[in-house]
Amino acid sequence: MHWQAHYSLMINRYRFLLAVEEGVPQVIAALRLEVFPFFEALFRRAPSGLPGETGIMVQNESGERETTLWINWRCQIRTVPSWTSEFECEDLELERAAFKEAVERWADAYYLNEIWVKEEVFSTCLFWLQPSIPRTWQFRGPDPALGGPPFPQIQIDEQWSGEDWHVVEKRLLAKIEDYESRIKEHQKLLHLFRGEEQRKKHIHFQWAALFQCRLMSPDKVADSTKCECDQSTVTKAIDSLFKIIRLKKRPARPGRRRKQNVKRFDLF
Repeated sequence: MHWQAHYSLMINRYRFLLAVEEGVPQVIAALRLEVFPFFEALFRRAPSGLPGETGIMVQNESGERETTLWINWRCQIRTVPSWTSEFECEDLELERAAFKEAVERWADAYYLNEIWVKEEVFSTCLFWLQPSIPRTWQFRGPDPALGGPPFPQIQIDEQWSGEDWHVVEKRLLAKIEDYESRIKEHQKLLHLFRGEEQRKKHIHFQWAALFQCRLMSPDKVADSTKCECDQSTVTKAIDSLFKIIRLKKRPARPGRRRKQNVKRFDLF
């Protein structure tokens, strides 16, 4: 995927999850209370001496080192761990299987079953190991494999060969105009990435969050957001957004949610 398309996809997904956090706060609350304890249980307080063990330094609220948590990632050395590398595989250890099951219960309850959502869950849980990090979504950011967006460059290799100036000028201006165009396209992307430009209306993300995770019908979504529009307008906006972020739309009449029944326990 081209990095521009990747950034646009990533940003729209993040805007949707932020709308979920804002409009359906129980989603993040359930992640914190019913999923994160299983993630914490994956880590050891003391090193085991096993090959490939990784230590994560945990800081207290003042930013001072408090302890180190230890784990053996399943991914290969020098590969960034992810949901896919750690949990989308066979023969999981009991602790990993318990965390995976907790994530899948949570995802089923709120119709957030796509792998990309689970990758953001994994990233958020990693950040939450630090007590000072707010218990909100903590996103992965751009895929390192794609690299950062390259700044436009211009190279003019020009040597006069005796033609009239207007011929040279026309050739140079064409190169400069192309350079200007590429700079403006890059600026648009930076504005989008920083949230200064929003190609999809914020209300559309709110509608999608309420429909998907709070199980509201399109007409109730419109009423709750005080939108003077009909059901078809809301439905079209939701369908368009789900297609963009590649999230499966929940059934129009969802069945009863699966009870969480997550066992709570004291860690460490």
